[in-house]
Amino acid sequence: MPAPIALLLLIIVASVILFLSEKLRPDLIALLVVVALGVSGLLSSRDTFSGFSNPSVILIIAVFILTGGLFRTGVSAVIGRWLIRAAGDRDNRLIALVVLSAAGLSLFMNNIASAAVIMPAVMDATRRTKINASKILLPMAMATLLSGMATLFTTSNIVASGVLVSLGLPGFGIFDFVTVGGVVAVAGLVYLILFSRRVLPVRAPAVALDGPEQAMEPLTQAYRLEERLQAVQLRPTSPLVWQSLARADLRRRIGASVVGIQRKGATLFAPDPAERLRPDDILLLESRPAPPAAFADLGLVIAPVEDWGERLTSSDYELVEVLVGPHNRYLGRTLKQIGFRARYGLAVVALLQGDAVYRVTAPDVPLRGGEALLVHGSKARVDWLRLEPDWIVLSVDRTESMHPRRMGLALTIMAAALLGAAISPWPVALVFLCAAVVMVLTGCLTMDEAYQSIEWRSVFLVGGMLPVGVALANTGAAQLLGGAIIGATGHFGPLVTVAGLFLVTSLLNQFIPGGSAVPALLVPIAVAAAQGMGADPRAFALVVAVATGTSMLTPFAHPVNVLVMGPGGYTAGDYLRLGWPLIVISFILTLLTVHIFWHV
Repeated sequence: MPAPIALLLLIIVASVILFLSEKLRPDLIALLVVVALGVSGLLSSRDTFSGFSNPSVILIIAVFILTGGLFRTGVSAVIGRWLIRAAGDRDNRLIALVVLSAAGLSLFMNNIASAAVIMPAVMDATRRTKINASKILLPMAMATLLSGMATLFTTSNIVASGVLVSLGLPGFGIFDFVTVGGVVAVAGLVYLILFSRRVLPVRAPAVALDGPEQAMEPLTQAYRLEERLQAVQLRPTSPLVWQSLARADLRRRIGASVVGIQRKGATLFAPDPAERLRPDDILLLESRPAPPAAFADLGLVIAPVEDWGERLTSSDYELVEVLVGPHNRYLGRTLKQIGFRARYGLAVVALLQGDAVYRVTAPDVPLRGGEALLVHGSKARVDWLRLEPDWIVLSVDRTESMHPRRMGLALTIMAAALLGAAISPWPVALVFLCAAVVMVLTGCLTMDEAYQSIEWRSVFLVGGMLPVGVALANTGAAQLLGGAIIGATGHFGPLVTVAGLFLVTSLLNQFIPGGSAVPALLVPIAVAAAQGMGADPRAFALVVAVATGTSMLTPFAHPVNVLVMGPGGYTAGDYLRLGWPLIVISFILTLLTVHIFWHV
């Protein structure tokens, strides 16, 4: 084996091991691959950085900006209100509406963004009915994955198209995936609508609610707040009188967090750390059990407080659930380290990570992605947090859009982009970049908000992995590996080779998440195998792209799976239970349609 090929394969194997180990972030691994390809001399400086100038990267950036414009102009609120009105209290109807809505959004939005738009409405609907969230959230997540197979605008499909372009072949158009991925998506959606309710177990008891004022009840039960909520009155002789909350430091002294101060008949919610304590204040505490002597030493007397729901909610304040996004920029850091309370003006009452509920120690728990936070504060602050891409507020925004004209304008711009990409002679990336610029120019979102909407991890992951395809082609490694595939399956015919590529892609994708690395590695090999067999290389690349969408067997196969794990109370077995029939359906229909429509 020639030395350049051996070196390249060593770099690829090392990167795959790093992806599987999860010791480093995927985007950092991609940058290490770029550095290794450049320093080793396997690629020229031009080819080393070609991934970042690839039209696929521009298209991904443009899609993120367009998605941000749709989100910030109120599309999510409209969809949420429509879902609640249309579904009623019937679980089969709600499942169908959620699955179809998530799939429809995922046709032209990022999968995580699609789920983030739908999730608040789903959680709101389940809290007002007897429908359990575990019956709906995972089908919603898998619907976004299935729908992504049918459109160019999914990351894996964009990457596959970009690799083809880097190899000197025509990329994919927006309708090229319909004949294969579209058929698979329709069949998968039908399966989810008809069978997911029977396949998935109930992971938590559904709570029937009579109205919005009772939304507090399931939250306090889910986070077991009754175990830790109490009230104490500050004696005039207390050493804490006239001290600020920060200086009183009740968290250190008695393991308590102050969520409110009742003073002269009024309640000050989410008090500022600089707020000074006054004689006879009643402090609403979220605390671990403490001996009476500890309260007595600080001049605190336990006071009865009835109905915590009324104490924590008002016309201006609310208690809401907030998900930590799987691509949150603060992953690995604690709430205390990022200054969550000071930054957003909201108090974290509890944190749910897996099966563990953290209350007093919540600010000290490193974030991993997918955690649920129980947050208390003003509705204005919650609305502000709603616009932050790092956090997903699981309550429907019940206010009308602040810019209804811009909401319609944003939808018009998106529709024009899709139409332009279909009929315009310009490249798809250029059409979508023009639409993204128009979205900013028309005020649907600001330039700063456009930057916030872009998932930069995905951008660097794609830009870093695309040069691998160039290296595989330039060194002859793709031809070598393609020849090995032909030797193993070629005598059975191209369709068997395609079947092998699908299975290998699907298997790798359960353990290497993100939808970028796997097609970047396998599409060049698939192209080489197709060319060696005299088959259509674009058909082989399309199969790899579609197979990348089968990230359904493990919670960590795709970020959208992580997103629903906590709120749905899912175990790893739930993903396997619901996902394996979808992969079988995808496998059979992919082979059938690629044979009929692509003549493989």
